[in-house]
Amino acid sequence: MRRQIIWKEDTDEGRTEIRVTLMKQEIKWQYKPKGRGWDYDTPPSDERWDRLEQELKDRMQRGNTAAYEALKRVQKLRRGDP
Repeated sequence: MRRQIIWKEDTDEGRTEIRVTLMKQEIKWQYKPKGRGWDYDTPPSDERWDRLEQELKDRMQRGNTAAYEALKRVQKLRRGDP
């Protein structure tokens, strides 16, 4: 199952939309700085990994049961486990 998590982040260059797509065995990060096109190649920073995990934990707090499995997958992918 595919799941998207999207948030916006303010940086020195302006606002950036971050879209993370979780698939069964992989994760796809996309960045869209305001006024520019999508960037598919930049690897995520540790802060962005942390933010993704926090977004999933927040969803779990709101009763989203699928977020628990997604969080386990994200933590596994972050460690580099297949």
